[in-house]
Amino acid sequence: GTLQSHAMIRSMDVRLERSKYAHTDRAFQVYYERFIAEPDHARALTEFLGLKFDEKIYRDTMAVQHSY
Repeated sequence: GTLQSHAMIRSMDVRLERSKYAHTDRAFQVYYERFIAEPDHARALTEFLGLKFDEKIYRDTMAVQHSY
């Protein structure tokens, strides 16, 4: 169920955070909750990817209700 899925995902997150690969300049861990709530997290991701961050596009996109 949903609780088992959440626990499995959290377990994978913890393993990645502890991984030797998580803290290199070649890895960027995206936290969904932060990504949708904090423009700075989205900015850091786009900068990591070598892209320009456009806060207006970010805010416009986050303002649209998505339901998947």
